Amino acid sequence: MKMLRKINVIMAISIICIVIYYFLIDWNEFFWIIFTPFLTLFTFLRGLEYVIEDKMKSGYFYFVISFVMFLLVIKKYISNFS
Repeated sequence: MKMLRKINVIMAISIICIVIYYFLIDWNEFFWIIFTPFLTLFTFLRGLEYVIEDKMKSGYFYFVISFVMFLLVIKKYISNFS
């Protein structure tokens, strides 16, 4: 559980760095290619942490959100190949 918490902190710091890079340095499509799957994974891991801590309601809520975000990411990538 401590390792999952450390991973979540590292991912949160990474997301903040990516957002700062996007807004202050470069405005391009590369941001969305990295950010959306990264945020989806972060949401899923956060839900996993809640489920491990026996906060089932919040954990499953995060799982549903990450699943919907995953479907949107897949839809965007599939539409790019059409």
